[in-house]
This record gives sequence, structure tokens and C-alpha cells, in this order.
Amino acid sequence: MIPKTKKYQGGGEIVEVALVLPLLFFLIFGIINGGWAIFSYNTLVAATREGARYGSVLGTKSGETTVTAPPLIIARVRQQAVGVPLVSKPGETNPQVLYPNGNNERGSTVTVITTFTFTPIAPFFGPKIDLTSQASMIIFY
Repeated sequence: MIPKTKKYQGGGEIVEVALVLPLLFFLIFGIINGGWAIFSYNTLVAATREGARYGSVLGTKSGETTVTAPPLIIARVRQQAVGVPLVSKPGETNPQVLYPNGNNERGSTVTVITTFTFTPIAPFFGPKIDLTSQASMIIFY
């Protein structure tokens, strides 16, 4: 009886790696992309909240008016939005500073609305997403 020779079956590992590696990369980049989106939104919310807080101390007693205070608030929000470029669309201001009561006297409200368009790392991770944050505070000073 002649013994059977073992046939060479190498290369199976390479096929497995070729099948699994793209899925692994997609998963890793998806996690990085999701983390970047959460970071961007968290930064946007914190900057908007800081703008509303800053606006709450820029009342009439501080010498600011509803005309002079918004540029200061906008500058403060942009300063706090590190890593999140706040680009204004034509005809809009980003962030927006609103006084629902029409004045910045003590007891009135200041509202700051900030928008950021999040762009994924690669186009196959989804479309661009508009992230919006709004914060309102009562003017104390």
C-alpha cells in the first residue's frame, strides 16, 4: 500500500486576513469618526453655554447694549469652540445672539444659537450632519 501524500494547503490565513481586515478597518474608522462627532458636539454645546453665560453678565449695568454686546458674545463663543470651525453661511451670523424680550436689562433673557456642519472622515461614513446647540440664560447684571 502506497501512503497518501499530504497536499499543500497553505495560504488560508491570507484569505482570512483579506476578508476580515477591511471589516476591522471600517469598524476602527467608524469608532474614530463617531468619537470625532461626539467631541465636536460636546465642544459646540460648551461654547454655546459659555456664550450665554458671558451674555448674562453683559446687561445694561455693564454699559453694553443690544448692539454692542452680541459681537463680544460671538467672539467669546468662537474663542471657546476650539477645534470646531464656526463658519457663517451667507446672510447669517454664526453664532446667533438673540434677546427674546428685546432688551438686555436685568431679568431679560439672552439666547445663543450655534450651528456646525460635521463632515465625516470619509464619504462612506454618511452624509454631512448639521449640529445645533442653543443656550438661554437670564441677564443678571
